[in-house]
Amino acid sequence: MTGEESGVILLKQEIKDRVEQIREGVVPDGYKETRVGIIPEDWEVTKLGHIVDILNGTSPSKVIFDEASDIPYFKVDDLNNSEKWLEESELTVSSERIRLLPKNSLIFPKRGAAISTNKVRINRRACHLDTNLMGLTLKEDNFEYFYNYIYNKRLYRIADVSTIPQINNKHINELDIKVPTIPEQQKIADILSTWDRAIELKESLIKEKEEQKKGLMQELLTPVNSNQWFKLKLRDLGKTYNGLTGKTRKDFGTGKKFITFKNIFDNSKLNLNVFDRVLLKEGEKQNMIKYGDVFFTTSSETPHEVGMSSVLLDEIEEDIYLNSFCFGFRLNSFEEVLPEFLRYCLRGDSFRYEMMRLAQGSTRFNLSKTEFLKTTLEVPSISQQHRIAKILSTADQEIDLLKREVAKLKEQKKGLMQLLLTGIVRVKEAVTSG
Repeated sequence: MTGEESGVILLKQEIKDRVEQIREGVVPDGYKETRVGIIPEDWEVTKLGHIVDILNGTSPSKVIFDEASDIPYFKVDDLNNSEKWLEESELTVSSERIRLLPKNSLIFPKRGAAISTNKVRINRRACHLDTNLMGLTLKEDNFEYFYNYIYNKRLYRIADVSTIPQINNKHINELDIKVPTIPEQQKIADILSTWDRAIELKESLIKEKEEQKKGLMQELLTPVNSNQWFKLKLRDLGKTYNGLTGKTRKDFGTGKKFITFKNIFDNSKLNLNVFDRVLLKEGEKQNMIKYGDVFFTTSSETPHEVGMSSVLLDEIEEDIYLNSFCFGFRLNSFEEVLPEFLRYCLRGDSFRYEMMRLAQGSTRFNLSKTEFLKTTLEVPSISQQHRIAKILSTADQEIDLLKREVAKLKEQKKGLMQLLLTGIVRVKEAVTSG
């Protein structure tokens, strides 16, 4: 299917007219007005609590952990390891003294900032939950439809937003929802599952490509012939410079662009589309970044986040600055080492191990620039550096292309959900409008 408005469905004129009518509050033929808005005549409105059983998680102190058990004990962190289906957990529990959540239930965070992430999952087997999660078991066998419905509903919108956001039984029990007929629920779920499978396939391919790239890095960045690799001290290759200094909270939000900590942490190649802004006074001196500069995270709560690097590989024509929690490293020249090679060399296992070793602190870890400059790099000839960088950047381009395809599929599914789960487009129209 292709799309105009949804990104998925090519909308016929009669559907476009219906969309406009509903937006204006006019009830089209075949629809009715309800307390939750305009819906198809054969749909109903009910309370979510009428069609689900609720299970709240149990404190770790009240369960019996058992490594020999096959009953997962899911925590919020486990939701980060999947997009839809939950199967494996770090912890397992005995079935004694607890009520198990049946398989094919819906699981989501119910307390704290995790609510806003909108991570809804389905468990593939009976399990138990910790206190920060809630499980809903459907009384009818239509869990895939309601997985999409709950996801699209964005439950954080109904959460209490006091000091600690939370979702309680009352929020679920009293939530009005739109309910199609059982056959239409199944058909909607089948259509949306087609997108889920396509997304899962692409994401599986991304993981495979990332593993291949990791193997390539290990192979290409390990010196094979020591006579063809050279040891160089960072202090002999360039100089460090600081990020923004003398700034207070009121200075941020407008003004000149600056590169954020997260941009550096997330990307081996700096993403110039991601930045914040800072106000600079007339004539104020701050360090500006330029092509070939390498940026390092200086401080973090864990040693493995210290010394993460990102390289600027684009020419820039405007003044851009660096955040105060990172420092820059500017090469004296590109005759001994290429920025394109450093993109990978500085993210390789050997250099990352060295940065973690240099991280100092207890509750917060910091990287000393003095010690940093004493670090030794082992590099091949310029021609070899160029070859290695080209191979690895090609691998990155393949991964980036797949990620863009996944993002496009997710956007298509999001548009499709908005139309099908509201009844604006009926299943038969979704099938015939592509």
